[in-house]
Amino acid sequence: RLWITDMCTMENVNKLVITTISREMYIYDMSTKTYCVQYVLYDLDFVPLCLNYWYNKEDPGGKSLLIFGDDCGSLHILQFLTPLKGLFEAPSKKQEGHLKIGFKEIGIHSQKVVHSEWNNVHTDWIRKVVYIPETDYILSCSASSEQSMVLQDRLRKKKNYIFKVRKGISCFDYSRKLNVIVTGSTDHTVRLWNPYVENKATALLKGHQISILDVAIHEELGQVFSYSMDVVLKVFDLHTHACLQTVMLKFPRGSRPHDHGPFVLHLQTRVTNSLLVCSNDCIAELKFAHGINKLSNKAVQSHERSISCCVYNPQTHQVITGCEGSVVSIWDVNTGGIMLKLANAHNQQEITTMSIDTAGKRLLTGARNGNVKIWNFNNGHCLKILEAECEAEVTGIVAFSEKSAIYTVGWSKSITVYREDSDRFYLRPQAEWRGGNIHRDDILTAAYSPPNLLATASFDGEIIVWSTETQKTFRRFKSGTKSIRHRNNKRPSSRHYHDRPPNNGVSPVDKIIFLEARVKERRNDDCVLVSSESGHAYFWNLYGLAQCGGSFQTACRDGESVLAMTTDPQNRRLICGDTSGYIAVYDIKTYCTADNEKTPPKRLVAWHAHCAAVTSLELIDHEHGLFVASSSTDATVRLWTLHGHFVGTFGQDRQWDLGMWLRHFYE
Repeated sequence: RLWITDMCTMENVNKLVITTISREMYIYDMSTKTYCVQYVLYDLDFVPLCLNYWYNKEDPGGKSLLIFGDDCGSLHILQFLTPLKGLFEAPSKKQEGHLKIGFKEIGIHSQKVVHSEWNNVHTDWIRKVVYIPETDYILSCSASSEQSMVLQDRLRKKKNYIFKVRKGISCFDYSRKLNVIVTGSTDHTVRLWNPYVENKATALLKGHQISILDVAIHEELGQVFSYSMDVVLKVFDLHTHACLQTVMLKFPRGSRPHDHGPFVLHLQTRVTNSLLVCSNDCIAELKFAHGINKLSNKAVQSHERSISCCVYNPQTHQVITGCEGSVVSIWDVNTGGIMLKLANAHNQQEITTMSIDTAGKRLLTGARNGNVKIWNFNNGHCLKILEAECEAEVTGIVAFSEKSAIYTVGWSKSITVYREDSDRFYLRPQAEWRGGNIHRDDILTAAYSPPNLLATASFDGEIIVWSTETQKTFRRFKSGTKSIRHRNNKRPSSRHYHDRPPNNGVSPVDKIIFLEARVKERRNDDCVLVSSESGHAYFWNLYGLAQCGGSFQTACRDGESVLAMTTDPQNRRLICGDTSGYIAVYDIKTYCTADNEKTPPKRLVAWHAHCAAVTSLELIDHEHGLFVASSSTDATVRLWTLHGHFVGTFGQDRQWDLGMWLRHFYE
């Protein structure tokens, strides 16, 4: 009897692959009622522990991949070149039974299959491996504390991501649609990760009392299932992170311990709409309620994926949003209806930031890979592409129409300058920023105040104010504030670091804005720059003593961060959106001004606007009054009054009329 370590199906060729501790791999033919062994790979130098198979469903006869991890921490890839014509070379002599192939002699079959090996990817057994075709990355995990989970490029040209957990990772599940990795560990904790932020998990889901055996993501419900060795199944909500249900399973084995083997959780959503929990002796089936998938989709969503950025164009009365699914949507603020949709705007790359040029005529979007595109508002035509110097996420764009210049900032730690050329579609950086690369860490946010002030802020807490005329430093602040962020604080968007440990106790600067009404007055005692750090707002003086004039908490809950801030045109009110989904409005009319007001300003109103983190806030100065547009990782864009009254969600079936809405509201 063989001790099976894993198995997988090769659907395009009707094969079943089984690996065993005897260092062999069995490939069965499933084209008949009785499965027969067709190939046996023997004499492996390692024990294959986990398998994953991929083929292109649009081209079943094209190249396919069989990936497996071993007990030495290495990964192996068998690339079948023409799988429909045979996985291996036919034997020269006709033989009965299955074909035995020594693994060391697999080179003889190079016309059919190519083997590649990645040594020492992990320092412990590899527990699971998954291939992600959209990005050509391979994701694997082990019990190692140093290489608990590794996300690496199959062609080894892009950056690798290494995730660390003290007791390693025993299982994981990945959702491309939700852009999340869920892991389970022997420390009884379920963790949520952004695939491209390796430093710390976005959330810790606790409740299990013993080691976790498996996890599974239900994309349609937005839920994760976790199962532990004490036969306890828990259901968590991926947005609120709350435990929705706990189920104690009862297998018919009395008090004897359960042996679940390598296959534990399996979601069967298409046929039976159920969750299977498997042990070596029996299978438990948990059926979902009828119609639950339909009910889960009734909530209005503006995008299919989490929204990372939002801007407002006052000239056209349009709200523009970008999401992790590389989609740009342009909405009519008067009705909430969509006017234009740009699908796959950045070739599947997540859109991380956007802005409108100073003339209000063009839209600029930045992506995770560092590229920036310029768009025509009217027809969605791509006018130019700004190529990146390196693959580093863009977090801020400032475009000067009158100067024909564009500045971008991001994880490259520098300000990149582009000069527009009417004859060229692709633009490369044309000049160095004369101020040099002063930031020592990734730039997370930028703000511009006419006519010549540009502020940038980085993960290490440093804020630099530049003159765009001289490209030299005007003011430089090192905040030095201690981090008060809780361990399980949720950083929602990939354009920010999800709970990366603070540098030397200094908190990252999540957002900066200028108080432009104060900038125009240029009074020495007025603080004109506001930064958001660890859920607090810090007010900075530029023209007087060049120091922090005061600070107060803007997050509605302790431990949350504020990623979005904006003000009204007169800078009387500061509007903040935090990572728990709350929006709060503060009276800052006299705060940190020549009137020497240092008392923390009054919170005028606060409301729970979203069920996930607020990523952007845009103040809309409309003919009918002041409104706020908010975007969130819950995939919605919503319109509010400054008093927190809900107007609607962009994209809802029933469109609104702002003038009519206000008349009905006040009646």
